[in-house]
Amino acid sequence: MILNELIRKFSLQDSLKPVTAFCLSEIVAKEASNTVWKKILVSEKPTQKSILALAKKNSKSLLN
Repeated sequence: MILNELIRKFSLQDSLKPVTAFCLSEIVAKEASNTVWKKILVSEKPTQKSILALAKKNSKSLLN
């Protein structure tokens, strides 16, 4: 996954510990799990509408 390569290349692993990853599918979430995130959330469907709904649903918890 390109994102994982860039995270390692620029040594960003520690910077992502407080960040929540929003993923379009379980496959993307599996790849994202190679990096330490605060949380990994997966949308119900791989659509923009679904991932935006997931972000809205979790927006209050993201501020904590």
